[in-house]
Amino acid sequence: MRLKNFFLTILSCILFVLGLYLPPARPLSYFAFIPLFCIYLDEKTKTFKLFQYIVLAGLVYYANALQWLVLFNYGIYAGAVLISTLIFGIYFVLLRWLAGNSKNLIPHTGMAFFIWFVLQAALDYTPLSSASIDIPFYGSQPFYQLCAIQGFGLVSGLIMAVNLSVAALAVKRSKSSIFLALLSLLVLAGGFVWGTRQIQNPPISQESIRVALIQHNLPADGKWRFEHAKTIEDTYKRLTQYAATPDTDLIVFPLYSIPEDPLRNRLFFASLARRARKYILFASHVPKEPGGDILTGPYMNMAFLISPEGSLWGPYQSSIASPGNLLRESTAEKYQIIESPLGKIGVLLCFENAHPRLARQAVRQGADILISLSNPGRLTAPMLTEHHLTLDQLRSIETGRWTARVSPNGYTAVVDPSGTVVEKTELGKEQVLRFDLPKAKLQALYPQHPFLMVIAAYLFIVIMVLGKFLTKKGTKENHRQEGHQKPQKQVSEKA
Repeated sequence: MRLKNFFLTILSCILFVLGLYLPPARPLSYFAFIPLFCIYLDEKTKTFKLFQYIVLAGLVYYANALQWLVLFNYGIYAGAVLISTLIFGIYFVLLRWLAGNSKNLIPHTGMAFFIWFVLQAALDYTPLSSASIDIPFYGSQPFYQLCAIQGFGLVSGLIMAVNLSVAALAVKRSKSSIFLALLSLLVLAGGFVWGTRQIQNPPISQESIRVALIQHNLPADGKWRFEHAKTIEDTYKRLTQYAATPDTDLIVFPLYSIPEDPLRNRLFFASLARRARKYILFASHVPKEPGGDILTGPYMNMAFLISPEGSLWGPYQSSIASPGNLLRESTAEKYQIIESPLGKIGVLLCFENAHPRLARQAVRQGADILISLSNPGRLTAPMLTEHHLTLDQLRSIETGRWTARVSPNGYTAVVDPSGTVVEKTELGKEQVLRFDLPKAKLQALYPQHPFLMVIAAYLFIVIMVLGKFLTKKGTKENHRQEGHQKPQKQVSEKA
């Protein structure tokens, strides 16, 4: 390992970790890739050595960023860290291979953007979701506004291109590198200014749903829930009665393990709704088979909307399992919104808010609002709760919908279509958040045409590969012609 490259890698790790754990220092992680791109641009560093440096930085970062998976399973944690780190390394290897040894920095910058964008889009179709690589780019709401155009990959890809251009300026110090760095920074600044204006002009709607969002702050431990069924029922009754003011349309409880089986026996919640004369939306872990054990056996994550008459609208079953329970959680074949007299509700259960494609499907099915029902369980550290709230902010921006987030222990919040957190509870406290949730429908480009930038990325990559192939073929042809000319030259000299 070259000492210079090793210190650059350590510098990158420091920036990543500071941005991860210290909210005021979060912007540092935006530029944590600059030292790694400096190594990438070093022509003396072989590709395999480059891969080693990147893997080292990736291991340090993801071992910290994904540590919450330890609470589920050490094997899942190790696998997630390994996969994310390899993706990290593969990105740089692909970038070097596709951009080649070109002295022109434009292909390198373009590929830095497009390869990251493609990888980010592809990860949305895996259990980990793209959230595993998006975390370094969290923190700036103005930049988030770009998500309405083509998703968060537009934000992270642009920042990666800026990192490469700044690294090129540090390494090359040429006129072209100065121009490219200034141009990329100008584009980034333009995105920030545009995003700031978007925040200042949120959409207005005349229709709204008066919601009461319940953060009951009951313990997360699974065994406790079944040993204290009476306590849970009493808490739900008390909070329902408190929330059922005359102007309330909908009472929303978070995802939680209800002692009874609400799929096959909804008497408790039907009686709550009839007594309160309100719609009640709640979610629970449900055994896949009647009489099953949700703590050890297969289960489903489901949401139920109960009318004031006690009838059922829905139900909704999650279509994507959480990373910590891939082997036990049974999922629906496709995503489906809940249609009701209150409007069309797009539900996101547990880790589903990490997958942009589900929120897009909700919008295409006509969802008026999004409701994210969270069950963080033991994942109540402020850093993780902030990250999950960020996911709901991104889904609001991408879809142009208001989002209500409801969590057992926090954060419970209301997010507008610009990603602004309008109302938010405190962590670890029993609270009821009341809000008039507008049915505003901002016509964002992303839900209707999510693959425009993906297509552009593939076209750019194909053109680069063809160009690389044709250049290599032309070089071989030139060498062949030179080989034929040399003997002729020798014969003429003898003559």
